[in-house]
Amino acid sequence: MKLRHSYFAFLLAAGLFGVEEGYAQNSRWYFGSGLGVQQWQGALNANVGIGGELAVGRQLSRHSALALVAGFASLPFQQSSLNNGVKFILATREANLFHGDFFVDLHPLGRSTVSPFLRLGGGVLNVQVGSATRKNYMSGVLGGGLRLQLTRDLALNLTGNYHHLAGQALAGFTAGKNPRGYVGARMGFTFSARTGEEAAEEAWVTTSDTELSPFENAPAPENSAPEKTIAPAITTVARDSAEQQGE
Repeated sequence: MKLRHSYFAFLLAAGLFGVEEGYAQNSRWYFGSGLGVQQWQGALNANVGIGGELAVGRQLSRHSALALVAGFASLPFQQSSLNNGVKFILATREANLFHGDFFVDLHPLGRSTVSPFLRLGGGVLNVQVGSATRKNYMSGVLGGGLRLQLTRDLALNLTGNYHHLAGQALAGFTAGKNPRGYVGARMGFTFSARTGEEAAEEAWVTTSDTELSPFENAPAPENSAPEKTIAPAITTVARDSAEQQGE
């Protein structure tokens, strides 16, 4: 219990840091979707299932973002059962769940054409195993991924997350065969929505600073004289000198 409280306290602190940092820079909303696979982790025979999600978030700065994610997932597994009270067989079962999560995404290297990120979060799982009653469970999420900026507003995201159940026993599983959580991988796209004011800003360009010429649009020194005045001045001095010698 203390570990769970510490985790959510750290998550809250990370979120507040991102919000405070975002006040100093332009922030942008983004919307996304993704598809992928997931699998239970624990003392059970788990198979791979499919899932999907929708996301809405706020890019606070070049180093932080907040996101709300809602999705679904199917998690098939095999469980031992009795056959006529004598023989054990593996019966295929499936858990269907809906999840809602809050994430803090941290970009340690800032945002560029290719940028890795760390994800911290938590949320609620609504799980049903077979015909068992649907129940809600809390989960903590740790993950990360890679963001590939395709255009100024469109990005491809590759993410991997681990949803931890913190020892909670899920209804519908055999005693001692409860999963610890599940891992999932997603591939999807996000689209950033910009206001007219934000569209004029250049802080979000994907071109790195090293690709820009340091001499482009460089101001001329204040005390420098135009080059075209040097030649006439030299000609005038030479003519005056010749006239003096002739006299």
